[in-house]
Amino acid sequence: MTLDPESFAIARTTIIFAVLFLLAAKVWRECAIEVLRRKLQALEIELFEFARHGHLTVGHPAYAMVRNSITNLAASAHEMSVTRLFLATALGSAATRAETLARHHREWEAALGQVSGEDTRLGIVDLRERLHLEVRRCLLFGPVPVESLPAVTAWLTAPWQRICLQLARRARFAEIDAKSVRRVSVPA
Repeated sequence: MTLDPESFAIARTTIIFAVLFLLAAKVWRECAIEVLRRKLQALEIELFEFARHGHLTVGHPAYAMVRNSITNLAASAHEMSVTRLFLATALGSAATRAETLARHHREWEAALGQVSGEDTRLGIVDLRERLHLEVRRCLLFGPVPVESLPAVTAWLTAPWQRICLQLARRARFAEIDAKSVRRVSVPA
């Protein structure tokens, strides 16, 4: 059986696009891992600075929990994906997951109870929440910085905005020309 030239071209194009898609997905994934690790490193430095300024000691349980979370997430960043998260949620034992989360929550609350000062408490809670936010962003958006999405949108819509502005200017100039023609043609 032989393929006619048109079918062969379609098959070849489909294979090329599939290979390009897989290559782009691989690069996208590697970029997402690198972006997450850099953001985790920035949070780790911020946590060190938080402790260096005397808010917490390095041996404090709340500091240790946030530091361990950052370290563990950075070490396992290459294993995180939306698919694995979904499978772990769907196939994991709900009772085990609930007990583990409850135990972790109790430990976190006990560590927070030992924090002196409301500013220190709010600071460490903020660091932990930003840590979780960065992981969620990485899982959902990959290497795309969410903060840049409005800029990307503006960049993509800029040509259309320029066209609209040019049309508005032309309409305005046409209106000005029409008024000046009326002024010139009106007898005094």
